Amino acid sequence: MAFVEEGSECPYVPLGQWVGWDEYFKSLSKSTRKKVKHNTNRLNKSGDIRYEHKLLTEDDTFSFAEAKELERISKKAQKIDILGLVGTKNSIFQNELQSKCTFQILLSMLKKDNELVSYNYGYIYGNVYYFYNTAFSDKEKNNSPGMLIFKDLVSYLFRENICELDCLRGATVNKNRWANYSRIQQNLYYLRNSPSNFLYILLVFKLRPFIKNVAFYLFRKKQL
Repeated sequence: MAFVEEGSECPYVPLGQWVGWDEYFKSLSKSTRKKVKHNTNRLNKSGDIRYEHKLLTEDDTFSFAEAKELERISKKAQKIDILGLVGTKNSIFQNELQSKCTFQILLSMLKKDNELVSYNYGYIYGNVYYFYNTAFSDKEKNNSPGMLIFKDLVSYLFRENICELDCLRGATVNKNRWANYSRIQQNLYYLRNSPSNFLYILLVFKLRPFIKNVAFYLFRKKQL
């Protein structure tokens, strides 16, 4: 038996819709443009700032190790059990990916005085960039380093003529700042014919959607 259910929201940016970075940046909200310019100026005054965008290979272990260490010590690691790069299984998985040639791994880095303060890690395949993971230094959080590295990443994608930025699942505040479009992830389930699976189907695909719809209706009614 196969069942499909709607999953998480997946923001994306169809980069080809704009002539270039400048036109796209002007399409963003005034508050985002103002915050980007303000934090860029403040960060530039605090030290030597450099952006790097590197296509990783299995031999490029230093930059990958820097990104893993930044994620490991970040406040994000204190809140989330499963991280993108840290951990033995994740490290092996990412190292295996770096040895393949079917797609490219892009590591975008923001460094201050030669110290990594934020990064974005993703994949380029079929002229689409898939945003997978990010982390930033907590001591620089007042300068919004996560937002600034994302800004420079999007600018880089325009320069490289990448046609789309896919933020993958999870409509976070930072993703929605840059992406005004979204898709819904589809979860596909294959189940064997058995009494326990029939019960699972009843609970997950029948009862749960009904409860969610009723709860949403009651919430909207209360708001009105």
